Amino acid sequence: MELLAPSPGLIIWTLFALASLVCLIITLISILRTDSKNLNTKLAWILVIILLPILGPILFFIYGRRSGVHISGQ
Repeated sequence: MELLAPSPGLIIWTLFALASLVCLIITLISILRTDSKNLNTKLAWILVIILLPILGPILFFIYGRRSGVHISGQ
């Protein structure tokens, strides 16, 4: 009788999905806490984050901070 255990591939994909979700949430919180007066910029970044859940946070942390969306406290 074989024990029911998840395959290694399932474990890796689950960890990848959880890491992606955590990164997405951290990025959304970071955008919402910004001091930017331009709400259109915030909305655009939020849409990018939601529509591109893996690439969006990476783009925000590379380009978003340079484009005038500054994180409070930094």
